[in-house]
Amino acid sequence: MPDIKILTTVISSNENYSPCSYALITLTTDKLARVFEQRSQAIELKKKYLDLYSLSFWDAEPIWIASEEIDDHSDSEVLERLDEEVEISDFRLFATKQELKQFATLFPEGFVEMSSDCATLVVNEVRFYWECLDKHSDVRLQTQTFGFDKFENFLRKGALKKVKTW
Repeated sequence: MPDIKILTTVISSNENYSPCSYALITLTTDKLARVFEQRSQAIELKKKYLDLYSLSFWDAEPIWIASEEIDDHSDSEVLERLDEEVEISDFRLFATKQELKQFATLFPEGFVEMSSDCATLVVNEVRFYWECLDKHSDVRLQTQTFGFDKFENFLRKGALKKVKTW
C-alpha cells in the first residue's frame, strides 16, 4: 500500500498567535497499524480506569508547516483551492502522486518546518491527533482530530488491507 499523505489545518492554543497553519502527516501501513494498536490499548485501559481520557505517545510525525512559508511562496490560485478543500473537512487526503505534486508547487524550495518541541500522538477509543509546543513558547498546536471510523471505512474499501483495526 502506498503511503497516505494528509494535509490538515492546525489549531493554536493562542488565538492571537499561530506559527503554523498546516501539518503534513504521512501514514504508512505500519504507522496506521500502530495507531490502531494504541487505540486497542486505550480501550483496554479505559475498562480498568474509567477516568482515562486518552493516551499520549512521543511521535514527531507531522511536518508542522510554518505560516510565513505559506504566505511567502504560495501560488494564490492553488492555495485558495487547497484552503477550500481543507476547510470542508479540516483535512485533505492526497490519494495520488499527481495531487501531491500539485500541493508541492506551493513550496518550490521545499517546506520550512516550524521548530517544535514535545510532539505527541494522542489516542483514545474514537479518535487520534497530533500536538506539539511551538519551540521557545508556551503555545500548543494541535492537528484536527481524525475519527477511527473514517480510517475503518478506508479499510473496508480495501485501500489499506494490511491494517488490523480491532
